Amino acid sequence: MKEQDIIERGTAAEFLLEHETFQRTVQRLIDHNINMFLNSTPTEGDVRDIAYHTSRALSDIVNTLKQEALMKAQIMEQNDNE
Repeated sequence: MKEQDIIERGTAAEFLLEHETFQRTVQRLIDHNINMFLNSTPTEGDVRDIAYHTSRALSDIVNTLKQEALMKAQIMEQNDNE
């Protein structure tokens, strides 16, 4: 991937991570899945699995965006030091 592509993806990732609507939506979805898990019975394995895997997927999305933003920051810092 070209350096410019990484910078553009990092900029887009930063925009999403800083956007209030994105933050609220992710938090609402996480809260919903936590409640779904906590309100299920131990015998409702399917419900618990869905809640767990959905929460993990949301975390993976946010962590991927953070990684892209970090890669951009590293490139920008490297370019500033040259």
